[in-house]
Amino acid sequence: KTVFRVTGHYPSYTSFDARLSYSLLRSLMREAFDYDIPGEGNITCHGNFDNDTVSFTVATAESTVAVPEMYNFISDMYAHGIYNYKTADLEITDLFLGLHKGTFQSKGIKASWDKSFTPTYVYAPLNVKNCFLNVKKDFFVLVSGDIMLQKELEKDFLLHGNITLDKGQLKENPLSLQGQKEVTQFMMPSDLFKKIPLELSLNIGTKQPVYIETPFLQSRAVLKSYLHNTLSSPSLSGKLSLKSGLLHFPYKPLALLKADITFLPHEVYDPLVHIVACSTIKKYTVTLTVTGSLQTPHITLDAVPFLTEEQIVALLFTGTVEETLPGMVPVFVVHSLETLLFGTTEHSKIKDSLLKDSLKKIRF
Repeated sequence: KTVFRVTGHYPSYTSFDARLSYSLLRSLMREAFDYDIPGEGNITCHGNFDNDTVSFTVATAESTVAVPEMYNFISDMYAHGIYNYKTADLEITDLFLGLHKGTFQSKGIKASWDKSFTPTYVYAPLNVKNCFLNVKKDFFVLVSGDIMLQKELEKDFLLHGNITLDKGQLKENPLSLQGQKEVTQFMMPSDLFKKIPLELSLNIGTKQPVYIETPFLQSRAVLKSYLHNTLSSPSLSGKLSLKSGLLHFPYKPLALLKADITFLPHEVYDPLVHIVACSTIKKYTVTLTVTGSLQTPHITLDAVPFLTEEQIVALLFTGTVEETLPGMVPVFVVHSLETLLFGTTEHSKIKDSLLKDSLKKIRF
């Protein structure tokens, strides 16, 4: 499926045309990088020789190439550039990638290699518009921004710039470890580059609040963060703030008054949390406060008029405080409260079902 045609006379060829099957490029990439990118279609190439340089144009022809980390695919690609094969200098004057949802564009990419084909210089600006990302089918987001990949002699690669979340929806609990990983996963470059020494300096924030909806939590979140350090050891600083919303308990929800998740450098998945939720349930004003970190939270419950924590938990889950729950049930329910706050969506579904079945057997 590969056609390559050179025109002119040896040793001074003037031009070439090629039509390559994507299956060939896929197998070459799999062998060279141990990384598989599914796809199909063809890629056309055209070039003209002039002394030590060749100007070229590369484009896709009815191609579809998947991008595994994004759950998106490239449907259109065009690139025009000049390569000096004597000095190993490359300049791409125009690059366009059209995705099923979103575009990547760049003008003025420059790169150089040494005799061992090791990059010595890279300058690659990239503009991203409305790029759709889907992380494990729980986090959907449209991303835009301007980023730059640079490499200078005797220095590591540097990726820096600004990324904006235009729209988004999160179906996993952002207070859980799994939710934290999914929120940050889209920030990480492809597995293809994880072995490359890469420094990070990216400002990441929301243009519109990200909508969060889980069986336990309903809210909108605003993110302002800074991703830095290296790809192999990333650091995240900043804050994820939940703007209003509800914590859904079995009997009646609590309204969020304040909910901040503060990311600490070198503790990407153990941020500080500060949550205050309050509602009136029957004649009691109940307040839930959470402080500490994601992995070591401190939960306190208060009520006016006064109730013990056992009675407050019973009120949240059953709507009554006539008597204290017997035996080990208070310990079980308090543990369930922590699971609801910091467990995954699946844990919340299982625990909520288990609570309802168990509490039906409790009589007051």
